Amino acid sequence: GHVVVLIDVHWAPLQAADVPMAVQAVILPDQAPKLRVTIRLDAAAILLRESRGRFLGRVDIVALFLDAAGASKGGAEESVSLDLTAAQRNDALRQGFNYRQTLPMPEGAHTMVLAARDAATGRMGTVRLDLSKLETALP
Repeated sequence: GHVVVLIDVHWAPLQAADVPMAVQAVILPDQAPKLRVTIRLDAAAILLRESRGRFLGRVDIVALFLDAAGASKGGAEESVSLDLTAAQRNDALRQGFNYRQTLPMPEGAHTMVLAARDAATGRMGTVRLDLSKLETALP
């Protein structure tokens, strides 16, 4: 369930690194500010199962916004299915998997916790971002 995953992420050790990840985030100026997030995952940390010459896997991405007191301001969750050719898998092992999402930024959000979990193994990586330190993109 949705809530259980968010709570698990909330209590996970900060900066868990079983799934190494790099994150870029930028605030998009708008009437309702949005956050554009790009996550690069280390492909070697994701278990891909070979099936008929293709490589299959799944990564669950969770974003959780917290206020200054650490209370949840909501978030988003997406399950990303991977279905790669051998060439795509080799590229991913060299360059990582890139995931991009634009999220509405809740009022009062102070921190964002991002988590990526390999669905096959349960291994997880988390990153915590201080939203006050992010740059705002030029319109």
